[in-house]
Amino acid sequence: MKYAITALVVGALLAFGVKEGSARPDYGCPDPTGDGVVSILDISKVASKFGLAEYEGPEDVTGDGAVSILDISYVAAWFGENCPEEALPPAAETLE
Repeated sequence: MKYAITALVVGALLAFGVKEGSARPDYGCPDPTGDGVVSILDISKVASKFGLAEYEGPEDVTGDGAVSILDISYVAAWFGENCPEEALPPAAETLE
């Protein structure tokens, strides 16, 4: 059930999220997995921490101390993009 809800949220964000050419805030490249590409793994990692308050991990891409729909939608807006190394957040973790 958890994965079905995540898939539904991600699908809605990708379908109705940031439109081509629209402005987006600049929190850096949201790549909490640290592999240099914003993929479904990054969206899932952020979604897995959804609702946590007072959280300072790489899943809090907006840096506001909580993992909210803003974090998920920001990552979804970057879906499929490569991150330049200098744009990666300092707390990015590398998948092993």
